[in-house]
Amino acid sequence: MATWHTILKVVQYCSSTFSIFTNLLLIYLIFKKSPKTMLFYKYLLIFTSVFELHYGIIDLLIKPEIISEKTFWIAETNSSKSLVSMTVGEVLLYVWAAFYGVTLGNFVMHFCFRYLTITKNNRWVSGIPVLCFWLCIPPFFGICFSSVIYFCLGSTDSLKAVVLTKIRKFEKFKSDDMSFYGFTLYTAIDNWSPVNWRSIIGNILIVMLILIAFFIMIKYGMKTYWEIRKLSDVAVNTSELSKSLQYQLFISLVVQAIIPVLLIFVPATFTVLALLGKGREFHGHIISASIALFPAIDPLPVVIIIKPYRNAVIGSFKSIFSKQNQNIHPSTLHAQVILF
Repeated sequence: MATWHTILKVVQYCSSTFSIFTNLLLIYLIFKKSPKTMLFYKYLLIFTSVFELHYGIIDLLIKPEIISEKTFWIAETNSSKSLVSMTVGEVLLYVWAAFYGVTLGNFVMHFCFRYLTITKNNRWVSGIPVLCFWLCIPPFFGICFSSVIYFCLGSTDSLKAVVLTKIRKFEKFKSDDMSFYGFTLYTAIDNWSPVNWRSIIGNILIVMLILIAFFIMIKYGMKTYWEIRKLSDVAVNTSELSKSLQYQLFISLVVQAIIPVLLIFVPATFTVLALLGKGREFHGHIISASIALFPAIDPLPVVIIIKPYRNAVIGSFKSIFSKQNQNIHPSTLHAQVILF
């Protein structure tokens, strides 16, 4: 256990630090290197980067961890690892939970917007009021998600009893020294106690929110793909540069969507096993580590796939190395002259 907590601490620290760097880099590239044809879409990209930047910062501040056993799971932070007070830590833990929903809404927003842009539905992709509408979608999903967490999976007497008696490392903790939410299959520690329907309904609602978001993403992802194919197959009044950019944006969006699916949503399905009494400790380990990696890795597809951003980064590296070579060259030449 001590080894695992050390590993998780290193993963969270490194990932959070790297996420701050990658997201700040992407924000700079979006502001300075975005083609004019991106129009309002660049503001959606900026929103995503700012959101993931805060995701990484919260992860660094409270170092949340998922703990899973046979019939329960919890998301927790405590005074021994949090960099803020538990009063603030509790708020940030629920914000961290809301960000799970914001991630869903974020990709719903992007896939729908890309489709409407490709189909030239200008009414829904231009103008400040329309932009505000799109930017409200991720917070809406976040509010829905955090509401389910708070009302159905929030801290209760039965959950506190489970945490304080069944999780060995919390035996010496006072309830004021930790903050948590989660799921417990039964209303008391004894497995013969009545089923905790409040927690079960909460888990079901979370699964429903995820499925709704996935359905919208897959639907509009497929529609966008076929519209891009039409642009390639049919001669239309669209420049090759614009076609290429639309394709790059779509591919980067797909890869960006795959990352949270693999790092957040697939591992999170382990929590459903607690419904069946099949939860295991290593399930929580996998979820905790993979969620920490998400905000650090997710900006990379945009930087790598979008050509103007990629060229800007490569150009910066070339410029740095060329300056180093210029600085080295005169001294090397001077040494050769002295040797001669």
